[in-house]
Amino acid sequence: MLCVFPRTTQLTSARPHGETSALTLGHVVKLKAQTDKDAAVQIARLAPFIGMQASGDATKDALAIGDRVLELVKELGFTQTLTDREIGEDQVDVITERATKQKDGKTYDAVKKLVENLY
Repeated sequence: MLCVFPRTTQLTSARPHGETSALTLGHVVKLKAQTDKDAAVQIARLAPFIGMQASGDATKDALAIGDRVLELVKELGFTQTLTDREIGEDQVDVITERATKQKDGKTYDAVKKLVENLY
């Protein structure tokens, strides 16, 4: 099974998992597409199920799927930031460490940047 999002329940126990997943899922799909070719192939398999014509380029298709997820989240009205959800920027490192189970490195840096962009 492909896990495409960090354990968003760990952002804070005071926030529902669904809300934090909505804020992160599209971004994490795109991150996985850019950093993991096997994940991109698996994500790209979703294209026909969401009405997309596959291009044959798994990374391109997976990125487009991530964009579709972001569009859907916006259409559903989940446009809030982590600040709006009362999750302080002082939590960036905590969130990143819990999501990656790392304290540094390439994956850590990519996820940290993703989290910082959610504020």
